[in-house]
Amino acid sequence: MLNRISPEVILFLIAYAFKLDWKTLQREAARSDLSDSSLLEILSFVLVKWTEKIIREGLYKSFIDEIAPLKKIKGKVLFQEMLKQAGRRREEVVCQFDDLSYDTLENQIILATLQFSRQKLWPIEPWLSTRRKEQREQLNRELFRLEKMLSMYVSLKPLSNQLFHQLYFHRLNIRYHSILSLCQYIYYYLLMTEVEEGRGVKFTDFPEERMNEIFEEFLRNYLMEKLYKEGYRVKKQRASRWIELIEQEGYPYSLFPEIQPDIVIYDGERPILVIDAKYYKHPLGLAAGYYRIGKGEEEGERGGGGSGGGKLEIQSTISDSDIEIKKRYKAHSANLYQIISYTSYFNCHGLLVYALAEGSYFKSFGRISENYYQREGYTLGRKIGLYALDLGGRLEDFLERMKDFSDMVVAYALG
Repeated sequence: MLNRISPEVILFLIAYAFKLDWKTLQREAARSDLSDSSLLEILSFVLVKWTEKIIREGLYKSFIDEIAPLKKIKGKVLFQEMLKQAGRRREEVVCQFDDLSYDTLENQIILATLQFSRQKLWPIEPWLSTRRKEQREQLNRELFRLEKMLSMYVSLKPLSNQLFHQLYFHRLNIRYHSILSLCQYIYYYLLMTEVEEGRGVKFTDFPEERMNEIFEEFLRNYLMEKLYKEGYRVKKQRASRWIELIEQEGYPYSLFPEIQPDIVIYDGERPILVIDAKYYKHPLGLAAGYYRIGKGEEEGERGGGGSGGGKLEIQSTISDSDIEIKKRYKAHSANLYQIISYTSYFNCHGLLVYALAEGSYFKSFGRISENYYQREGYTLGRKIGLYALDLGGRLEDFLERMKDFSDMVVAYALG
């Protein structure tokens, strides 16, 4: 599905997902050829351009605690260290001091991610076209140039989970938040596979399902920007104590999962809509196998089942001179159960939004039967909706679809 989404649309998704300035990325993309680029190449392109922007604005500096032998006293003298190093020349004094330096954790992570990305884009696969090879070589050169530039002031440390966990943002380094989120995404979600025959470890391109997290962040941040102007608040809310344990044995922690929908829209203090975003290659499951109709035959089921259980059905028909084949699709049951749980907890309408780049567009809205409600205080007639958001086509068409989508969300929540 990813290869059916244009690089411009992917850049737009990335800009909103990581809270980057879209106009800046759009200008940079206009000067580059990103056609047929993989997701890793596009992410590396964004990393390069945002690192250049950070360097132009000035790298973040902070006081770093250092211990070093000096000829003049600076900071605090460490007499115990001097006794341990009795063989050192007597004119040097071991001191501990704070030094204003570019060698901060934030810059170290950027430098390490530049090297990490360059290594995963090299060597260049021999089956790529000449134009694609030139694009990859140019991107590698830009990564290497920035890597060399930063290494003059910043020490190189291998990427690890611990580095990201040490990050702490404040008003002086908050402008690094977006690029460091991008670095974390690149590091966490590169697919690592063990290669046999002693050749070590190989990193391949992103698995397509990792786009789900970009799609979720994009949708939330886009709606947050657009609906704020209309007086609505958009949040990602977490409900960890929605179950009160009565009895449990054999395990010290709660076995119930948390309720954590992707998007909750508030009108004042009242939740009016909960949205869950899904990015699947096949958003609908095959509900029944094949319905075959031969000449003079009645329609009957001839195939096995599949993942079904929803209320949405879409018919697609393939015909020839002798036979007609019909396939029936339904929404995945697990997704419907999930959104119904969210609407029950927040007592509002629910909407499942599926990313779509191939296949047929679909939209289906309905109301939960009043027989479903057993307690007073619940909103009767809560709506459940399924909506396919098409990511394909030109960027201009996609922007128009997003405008229609944000208008639909408000009308659906208030209707």
